Amino acid sequence: MNHPATLVELDRSICEQLEVLERSSPGILRRLVDSFLSRRSHILGEAERHLRTPDLQALRMVAHSLKGSSASLGATVLAARAGEIERGAIRGDIATCERLLADLPALYAGAECALRAWVDR
Repeated sequence: MNHPATLVELDRSICEQLEVLERSSPGILRRLVDSFLSRRSHILGEAERHLRTPDLQALRMVAHSLKGSSASLGATVLAARAGEIERGAIRGDIATCERLLADLPALYAGAECALRAWVDR
């Protein structure tokens, strides 16, 4: 089976929109990606902490934030997983949230690889 990090592709339509923004504000794309990736440890740590507490409202907010930020950069696989976690937290389904969070680091790593490859091309 493939590791999730090898399966991540970015949403081309979002990338194209961001490339238009980059042409009008050179360097903005790298700054956005760097900012998103710099929060990785914090986001993953907060999600795990809120699951262990459990504070499902706080977990929902972390997942919602990750869903939006990853979707805005075209990392739709990561955004979809964050959305699943958000919905699990809303339902109060700790077991589902725990299962979904287990793959989150690998999906985040996959998004990082895809984003770095795109920005560094």
